[in-house]
Amino acid sequence: MTDVRAHTGARLEELIFLEPIFLTKVWGGSRLRELFGFDLPNDRIGECLAVSARPEGDCRVRDGRFAGEILSELWSGHRELFGGLAGDAFPLQVKLLDAREDLSVQVHPDAAYDAAHGGGAGKNEAWYVLRAPSSGQVVGGHTAQTQERFASMAAEGRWRELLRRVDVREGDYLSVPAGTVHAILAGSLFYEIQQASDVTYRLYDYDRLDGGAKRRLHVAEALEVVAVPSAPAVTSPEVAVYATATRSLYPRGEQFSFSRWEVRGSCSIPTGGPFSLGGVIEGSGTVNGEAVRPGDHFVVPCGIEALEVTGRLTLLLTAP
Repeated sequence: MTDVRAHTGARLEELIFLEPIFLTKVWGGSRLRELFGFDLPNDRIGECLAVSARPEGDCRVRDGRFAGEILSELWSGHRELFGGLAGDAFPLQVKLLDAREDLSVQVHPDAAYDAAHGGGAGKNEAWYVLRAPSSGQVVGGHTAQTQERFASMAAEGRWRELLRRVDVREGDYLSVPAGTVHAILAGSLFYEIQQASDVTYRLYDYDRLDGGAKRRLHVAEALEVVAVPSAPAVTSPEVAVYATATRSLYPRGEQFSFSRWEVRGSCSIPTGGPFSLGGVIEGSGTVNGEAVRPGDHFVVPCGIEALEVTGRLTLLLTAP
């Protein structure tokens, strides 16, 4: 079991803080401004790319030794920061999602299908619920027991019968592996961790217009990758309570681990793996001597063995 040591005041290492990138979406809102104090460019921001090295949003380093560089440059030019991990592209992406409206019903391919069709490593993701959707549910999985049954129900537009609804509330964690039919619904504010891929196959978009036209669907591709059967559920963490912190460790997925730390005082949180990604979602304090507030995200480079944390805050940690 992971131990949390007393704060020792040991030499602090430099974290790599990143500037967020905001993407306008037809379904987006403005709560990221209200909850995190972000300076949003408009009131239709659906995605905050908090940690991203993707072409659609490559985060810049805020300050310190690598100030002004983008994350993809660090990955390609300073692989020692990431424990020498192999791969052409930075493997993970962290987003804050604000859904004023329902997102499209979609599915992502696995690595084998993605590679065979000119893509990358597929797309597994997970959601941590910051604010629950208005309905208290998300779309996750389906009721069909065969590929043929799924295809026929989709073709007939029997979405209410076909799609499963999963009850979620604030603090829940839901794994969404490749092949899972899913949709985030109106009112959701989610912390999303995913493989760094933008391959998404839309099955259904409520006949909604975007710029006067319906968004493209990818039904044929989706039918090739959908998992059958599919009934994802909220995952319970392993909870450990220490003198000044509580750790909630969620079951590791295929591509990443995830934990929540609620700190109330001073503690030292061990890190592991080639690198870690940190995000503050509540409270304030310091991490390795740097003042932090909600919305701050950073890379914990290889070689930092612990995060020295003080204050009252909630910290989310992800590692490959």
